[in-house]
Amino acid sequence: MPAEFDNSGLKKFLKKFEDKPETQAIPPCTPEFMQRFTDYDSLKELVIASRFTPKQIQGFQNTINAEWEQFIKNHTRFDSWQGFIERWATEHLR
Repeated sequence: MPAEFDNSGLKKFLKKFEDKPETQAIPPCTPEFMQRFTDYDSLKELVIASRFTPKQIQGFQNTINAEWEQFIKNHTRFDSWQGFIERWATEHLR
């Protein structure tokens, strides 16, 4: 019997991006952005595929995690999570 994936933390993490667009540090990631720059249709799909928890990913904001960086290199058009975030912000400002 396959293990069940508890995605309650992921839902809370992603909800932060949807609830307060005027106050969030990072704007919501559009499907167009994700389809153009990643192997996924949404940020949620990318996070689930990475097998990292939202809490772990939030912790990566202050440190570099080699496995996360490798996942980003393998599944996006970016060489780093920082590159992803910078392009995401640039696209939002257009």
